[in-house]
This record gives sequence, C-alpha cells and structure tokens, in this order.
Amino acid sequence: MYGESGSALRREMTDLLRLHRVQRRFGAADHVAGQVLLVRQYRENVLAWCGNALQLAIPMSFTNLPPRNPNPFEPCGNRSAARDLARALAHARDSSSVTPAALDQLTSRHENYLVEHWRQVARAAALAEGDLDQMGQIITTSQAAGIVSDVSAITQALVVLDRRYRRVSGWTHLEHGASLGWAALAAALDVNLTVPDHSLDTAGWQPRVRPMRGRVPAGLLGVLQAEHNVLAGLDHFPHALRLRLVVDSQRVLSARLSPLARRTEPAQVQFWDERAGTYEAIQRHLRNIGGISGGGGRAASEAANVVVRLRAIDGSTVIEPRTLAGFRMLAERIDDRIAAVVEEGFERGDFVERVKLPRLDATSGKLVHPVRARYRPVLNADAHPLVQTVRQRLSDRRSVCPSGPDASRVELHAELAHRSSDAGSPSMLQL
Repeated sequence: MYGESGSALRREMTDLLRLHRVQRRFGAADHVAGQVLLVRQYRENVLAWCGNALQLAIPMSFTNLPPRNPNPFEPCGNRSAARDLARALAHARDSSSVTPAALDQLTSRHENYLVEHWRQVARAAALAEGDLDQMGQIITTSQAAGIVSDVSAITQALVVLDRRYRRVSGWTHLEHGASLGWAALAAALDVNLTVPDHSLDTAGWQPRVRPMRGRVPAGLLGVLQAEHNVLAGLDHFPHALRLRLVVDSQRVLSARLSPLARRTEPAQVQFWDERAGTYEAIQRHLRNIGGISGGGGRAASEAANVVVRLRAIDGSTVIEPRTLAGFRMLAERIDDRIAAVVEEGFERGDFVERVKLPRLDATSGKLVHPVRARYRPVLNADAHPLVQTVRQRLSDRRSVCPSGPDASRVELHAELAHRSSDAGSPSMLQL
C-alpha cells in the first residue's frame, strides 16, 4: 500500500537529514567516486517518483490562491504551484548526467551506511511509484493535495541534502536547486491552505490473499483460519447460492463474536451486533436472487467450516484483543468484497430476481396449487432492496481511513524545519 511505501520513503529521508558531516561517511578516498555516483543514481529514482506522482495529481489539483484576473468570464491560465514544481523537477531530471539506479542496485545491500540509506530511499520510491500506478485516475481533489504535499516535502529534503553534500568530491548539484526548493515550498504552502487528505495511504498494490493450509488450530484460531480462507475464496466470483452460504456464515460469526467481545473489548460489541443485523437483512434479500454463473466453491466450503468450528466454542471462552482485531480486519475486507460481488453480479446480469406468477388450473385435481415462480433480470439495480442495503449498511461499516498526517510526515516536516519532534522552538527553513 501507498501508506507503507510512502512512510518508508519519508522515514529514510528523515534519517538522511539527521546525518551531518557526510564527507567523512563515504569511507576511503578510493571508493568515494563510485559511492557518490551511486548516490546520484538513487537520487534520480526519487526525482522520478516525484515527477510521476505529480503527473497523477495535477489533473485534480487546483490552486488555492486568488487568481490575478478576478473576472470569472476571462481565462486566467492554468498556472499553479504544483505545475511549476512539476516543470522544475522535469528540468532537474533533464539536466542530470546520470540514469536512475537499476533493479540489481536497488535490491543489493550496500556496505556503506550512508549509501545504504540512499538505497532504501530509492527502493521505497520505486515501490511508492508502483502503488500510485495502481490507483489510476480515481483520486479526489483533496487526495491530490495530499500527494502534492508529500512530493513537496521530499523535494525540499533533496534540496537540503544537495546543499549539504556540496563539499563532497564528485558531487553534482541539482540544476537550479534554489529555484526547485522555492517551487517545492510554494507548492507546500499552496496545498496547506486547505487540509490535504491522506486517505490514499490505504490504497495501492496489495498482495493476493492466499489460503492457509495445514493443521487446523484449536479454538478461535481455527475459526480465524477458516475466516481467512473465506476471504481467499472470494477472489473468484461466487454464484448466488454460494454467496448465500457465505453471507449466512458471516451472520452466524458476528452474532457469536458479540457476546465474546463484551468481556475483553466492550467497544467492539456494537460493531458485531450491527454487522449481524446487516447480514441478516442481506440474507433475507438474497432469498429471491438466483443465478448459476460463477464459482465460489472454496469460499462456500470454508464458510461451512466457520459455522462448524464456531459450534465447538464455549460461551465462557475468553477472546484475546489481538485475535478480535484479526476478526475485525478480515470482516471489513470480506464486507468490501461482498459489496463488490453484489454490485458486479447485477451489473453483469449474473444475478436474476425471482418473481411469482399467478395462475388458474381447474383441471389438475389438486386442492393446493404451488406458486409458479420465474426468474427475470433486474433492470434497475440501484432501486433493488439488496443493493440499497449493501450500500447503506454494509459499506458504512468500513473503518474510517485516517485523513490526517501520520508520524512519518510529522517527523519529516519537523526535520525540514531544523527542529526535533519534541522541541518547541521553530526556526526558518533553510533552502
């Protein structure tokens, strides 16, 4: 996720800012030239991430400063601090005489302490670039402001380090480094006139969920293993009957975990009670939904394992907070997947609705005539009770993504301001 790779990038950059007297840290004089060249290559990787991240954010970035031309009926151009920073970064990269580090240089550990920090920075930048590529064009304006804020801080750190390395033999300065630093500072001040949204930390590339095999643990850990395998099985689109089995297992699980959580985590009881009610409503709406297209056999079998293993859990069992947190994390991810399955099923036409058809049959000779039922496609899925329940109740149970800055952002900005995190005397930023 972008939160992990971006946090690693900011932490390593903060550690580099805390390293002074860098001329002595390159080691022996005969190795300085090669190490300096490697550091410059790592710096190119970071500059490449900064430029690509801005290309993602600029279409949704708008300046918060008042335009020079106050007339709304006359064009005022598309200039903004983020675009100026992007042009300055592109000029710095075009003027460089080195290429970014290759894959083997990013993955091979270096014996020098300073060079290893630069390698970790470049490696984190490469991972963060992959996370941003997974987001596509789905970011909002406030999230774009968060990306611009991150790029501005990293660019300012590069400019500070460029000034600090000026006496190192073989070091090449950034082209127009002072202008690049001022452009980064202007972009940071522009986006910070509002509150940037850092909820993109939860987006990006995520590893595929693989089923857990082997010996089944005893007690609640066995239920947790089956719940994990349910999430892994939902990787394949299930048909309506198997989806009904998965939904029923989540209803039983939520209703069973609610009294267990009351003793150790009372604050979690409301979540599990509401989740049990939500899945009970979803199960009721699924009774009239049919469809045979899809798989989901593994998810259905693991859902049965969840119910069977829950029956063996005694009511006096004490659940550990860490185990309950694992159930909560899996539950939220399963909620997201089931919501996506319901939406996708109606969109693709794999889910059809059962309707009752009246009939008169005076020649059958039976006293009770069974109700004839047929299945028809759902033309207006947005008005269907199942879709409305999923959108209103299931999606709202997701955890609120933190939109504020995390600790790595706070530490990086504090180090850029030349003060420690626990100090209270701010000083001017030296670019």
